[in-house]
Amino acid sequence: MEKVKVNNDFDLVLLDWEMPNLNGIDTLKLIREFNTDIAIIMVTTKNDPNLIAEAFEYGADEYVMKPFTKEILLKRFQPL
Repeated sequence: MEKVKVNNDFDLVLLDWEMPNLNGIDTLKLIREFNTDIAIIMVTTKNDPNLIAEAFEYGADEYVMKPFTKEILLKRFQPL
């Protein structure tokens, strides 16, 4: 997250829900505190409508289910 905070050259962040120290939703919230322009796609293995809704509520632009292909990812990124 620090790299995103310091460097504004990113167009996209792929953010996993499950991370060791800080979960994806908390990281999403922190990123959105200082950057509302960067596209964020949440990555998950869980097809839970409540989690997906929560991610959108806190500023996710899209989500993709694992495993995914490059083509699926590009489709999700195109409209952003």
